[in-house]
Amino acid sequence: MTFIPNLQAVNSIIKGLVISSLSLFLWACNETSELGIDTLPTSDRGSVSFTEYSDINTTTILLDSVLAPTGQVFMGKYQDPELGQVTMEGYMALRTNANLSTFPTGAIYDSTIFRYGIESEYGDTTRVQVIYVHMLLDTLPIKNYYAFESSNYAQVPIDTFRFKLSDANGYLSKKLNNLGKRIFDAGSPILTSVQQFNQNFKGIAFVPDGGNSAVFSIDTDISTELSVFYHTATDSTKKSISFLLNTDNIHFSNVKTQYSGGLASLRNYGDTVGSFAAGGKFYISSMRGLRTLVQIPDLAKIKSELNGRIVAKAELIFKPINYAFPYITNRGIVGAINNGKNRFLKDANGLTQFVYSDQQLVSAYSAGASLNSFSAFFPITSNAWEMNITTYVNEIMVGKRANSGFILFPLSFTGEAPRRTVFAANNYSDAALRPKLRIYYIKP
Repeated sequence: MTFIPNLQAVNSIIKGLVISSLSLFLWACNETSELGIDTLPTSDRGSVSFTEYSDINTTTILLDSVLAPTGQVFMGKYQDPELGQVTMEGYMALRTNANLSTFPTGAIYDSTIFRYGIESEYGDTTRVQVIYVHMLLDTLPIKNYYAFESSNYAQVPIDTFRFKLSDANGYLSKKLNNLGKRIFDAGSPILTSVQQFNQNFKGIAFVPDGGNSAVFSIDTDISTELSVFYHTATDSTKKSISFLLNTDNIHFSNVKTQYSGGLASLRNYGDTVGSFAAGGKFYISSMRGLRTLVQIPDLAKIKSELNGRIVAKAELIFKPINYAFPYITNRGIVGAINNGKNRFLKDANGLTQFVYSDQQLVSAYSAGASLNSFSAFFPITSNAWEMNITTYVNEIMVGKRANSGFILFPLSFTGEAPRRTVFAANNYSDAALRPKLRIYYIKP
């Protein structure tokens, strides 16, 4: 079993995040025993104490507005021990090359090779995977696609390819002779007219067999192409014409999940599952649309107990339930304010209101100083995920924000689509993994 992320894509995203002017919070994975103290100025640490609270409510939500990943196409099927059965179909436009090449008079068809690079893999990659290739019936428009969308395709597949992901070594070449023969037989008028070609060859759909055990993605750069080989009666040398599968970046993936276990009641977008029904757990998943609403009902009580003392830092600590490879956790998780209807709160300009991370003492809060600072963490191992919610807590305590909670969702990366994280909730069987809110305050 393997998972191969696109490191170049990840690095470019991280660089973009570092220089971003946006000020939003991400989670951190940390193993320090003095969580939070190290972010305070040295001069203040001696006067700071903390107390912990465990009344943290979590509710898993199934959202619909999940953008399909760009830069790659996912396909495959596998059984997740927590989420249930996951099926992904991929759709790609097929375009003639810019030079409008056609086959010469008297050309004789030989074969067709579909060459593609594998971007990522997830699941049992040692078994044979079967992918059916269908002709699309509708033209794919240029737009942003969502993971719940699909496209119509011919009921009977035109080709099939079988392979083991464990043997791929990053690239695979498979014969799609029926598709290639149809293109070859189309003739010059269709092949030399962009409009006619697009009308006759709208694209292809990649549909997994029901017995597959893994999902994978193929990159959509120039390395993914369909090459039709031919020769002539007077020249036996093989020649080829290539057709691109990603012109205009038209591609997307459909994701279907048949939830089971504690999540079996998730059937329609907007459905929710509390931690008790979910067996003391809550979930975050990328393309599947699993988000979690976090609510801290005790903030009014905490304010009363502090009795005017200044909150130096409010830190929420969640611990994931680890599973054996390949069930890999998300790299980063973002929080957005809940609008009271399990949706992201928007400002007057339609921008999402995030939960911000801050590293300053809240004594500056009354002066109106900005406490928002950017921080990014991309955990590889998951021991304790920390979330700095000092500004969020103080805004509620001074009446600037309603205590409606916030929604956690994954920070998406190229190749992250199958990832998910399972966290322990406040009723999980192992008390050591239950979430807690740690409040650091300045002693009077």
